[in-house]
Order: sequence, then C-alpha cells, then structure tokens
Amino acid sequence: MGGAVTYDTFAKNLVAAGDQIQQLGGLSDGDEDSNVVDYDAMEKEELLGLCVERGMKTNFPKMKRIIIEELRFFDANGRQGKRHPVKNTLS
Repeated sequence: MGGAVTYDTFAKNLVAAGDQIQQLGGLSDGDEDSNVVDYDAMEKEELLGLCVERGMKTNFPKMKRIIIEELRFFDANGRQGKRHPVKNTLS
C-alpha cells in the first residue's frame, strides 16, 4: 500500500502525540505573552521603527505590505532578506 496506514494506527499515534504534548507542558491558551507580533495592526512609521531597531537597511519600498514581509523574513531567518530584481521576492 506504499506508506498507507490504517485508521487504528493513525488513532494510536495521534493519542501518543497528544500525550507527549501534555507531558511537555501542553499548548498555550493565548493568555500568556506570545512571541507573535501583529504587524498588520501597526502603522507604517511603527514598522519602519522596528526595522531601524533591528539594524535592518530600509532601502526597500516604503509600502506597508513589503515592510511587513521584510520583518517576517527577519523574524524567521535572523537576517534581512535579499530581493530578486525581477520577481521582487525575498530569499
């Protein structure tokens, strides 16, 4: 069957994964401080301020969508991304 699993195997693995999550402290219910930042709720000036605080060069277009994309890339990779000259995508 090429990698297929039965429902019983899947159910057992799902329960085991749930037990492991509980042993490690469970899932966050959102009440505690989170590392997720809501960039969409911020103004463009606040976003640019975050870029400056992180030491990022702000030579990209000053559009809110692009600034948010730059900040999310920085959060995920710990460095500023480089934009492809034609596709305008980060890498």
